[in-house]
Order: sequence, then structure tokens, then C-alpha cells
Amino acid sequence: MGMRNPFTPTADFSDIREVLFISRVLHKAVIEVIEEGSEAAGVMVVEMNESASMDPIVFTADRPFLFIIAEDETDTILFLGKFINAE
Repeated sequence: MGMRNPFTPTADFSDIREVLFISRVLHKAVIEVIEEGSEAAGVMVVEMNESASMDPIVFTADRPFLFIIAEDETDTILFLGKFINAE
């Protein structure tokens, strides 16, 4: 995802400020699955760069399933959940 050691003294944020460290990041994630499709949204308190949003993928949930959303380059799991019942 681009940052190797953002929470260590070796982190390099010199483009922002000479001495800068991240001590904590808060993140809230929600995945909404409705009949018309699904949408994942996340909000971070600390954001280091912008990224373009992805086009939604249509998926019909007609039975229980597990899901994983992972970052492509490192296979880091970003979301993990289970869908049991639409009601």
C-alpha cells in the first residue's frame, strides 16, 4: 500500500514537514450489501494521499457467503466478513 514503516522513527514524511511522526491512525469501515449490489466505504482520521474510487461491482447475494477484500500488491486483508441473511 506504499508505506513500509509509517509508525517508526525511520518513516520519511520530509515532503510534508522536517520532523513528523504518525503515532495513531483510526479507521472505520462499513460494507453495505443490498439487493442492487454492494458498497464498501472506509473513513480514516489520518490520510496520507488520495486515490481514485473504484467502479462498483454487481453481485447477487442469494445464499450465505464469506468475503475478503485485499490489497492487490501485498495481499493485505482490508476487510473480512460474512453474510448470513438479507432480512
